Amino acid sequence: MVIAIGSGPWDELFGKGNIPAFGLAAVFAFTAAVAGIIMLPKQPKTSFRSVSMGGGH
Repeated sequence: MVIAIGSGPWDELFGKGNIPAFGLAAVFAFTAAVAGIIMLPKQPKTSFRSVSMGGGH
């Protein structure tokens, strides 16, 4: 949201091009993805159980 609001002045600074705003948005998206992968809690492998199928419904 911040990048979308601030992209207008950046367009004027860089000659009416959107590349700086797209580049900064890509950096923020990559940073958020890495932070999400690192900060999410790890699931123990033993917590997953096989699901049995019930019949006759």
